[in-house]
Amino acid sequence: DDDDFAGSIFIAPQTGAVGIGTIDPTGRLEVQDSVNQQLRLTHTAGQTYTDFRTTDTGTLSIVPSNGIIKLGENSITINNGLNTITSSSGRNDIAR
Repeated sequence: DDDDFAGSIFIAPQTGAVGIGTIDPTGRLEVQDSVNQQLRLTHTAGQTYTDFRTTDTGTLSIVPSNGIIKLGENSITINNGLNTITSSSGRNDIAR
């Protein structure tokens, strides 16, 4: 049962795949956690970060500490406080 390995790191000897919270990683790196973020990228002493999580329905959740997600240099900025998406063309769409 993978729940028994929730705090463990496992390396599959045959493939070298790494599992965190799982003993059966299906990718080169697999992190399983049904409650917390599965990945946190942190900049400078934990004050600025972005959390990544996949839900039980397969939805990717990206939660930055400042609420803004930017894809590319000028392409898309998402502000989760306003639930809007602004593209580089200036078009605004409501994201629900």
